[in-house]
Amino acid sequence: MKIRNGFVSNSSSSSFIIGVAEILDLEAFKKALDKDLKSSHYFEFGTCEKLLEGCICERRSMVRVEVSSFTGESVSLPSKPNANYFVVSYFGEEGDYSFMADEGSDIDYDIDASFFDCLKDVKRLLEMLSNPEKHGLGETKYSYGAGRNG
Repeated sequence: MKIRNGFVSNSSSSSFIIGVAEILDLEAFKKALDKDLKSSHYFEFGTCEKLLEGCICERRSMVRVEVSSFTGESVSLPSKPNANYFVVSYFGEEGDYSFMADEGSDIDYDIDASFFDCLKDVKRLLEMLSNPEKHGLGETKYSYGAGRNG
């Protein structure tokens, strides 16, 4: 298990969480957005039109709601008229050191969900994506990982 040691600006290695979910029960979803998430800038929710206005979705079309990571990985769902979507786009700034077992060792991007435990709002977003029915969400696609970002 890797432990996050902190943040480094202008990093060359980073973590990410990307996700898209259809919101089936808007009231249950809003209740799931506890105080830790209400001020988070790592997600958006709304109709496709609203999400496209904010440019959080990669593709500017009404065919799919899609978000991509800096590694080229993407997740998407087909869009539905008047449906609401939850879109997560989190990118960390850890630096190479956070992905080394020991100083001077090789960089290893094989992380698990516990990597995000020290960031309460990010951990909560991942929990919502991994337990969608508990939070008023329907079909959900998400991914997390790490890699070189520059």
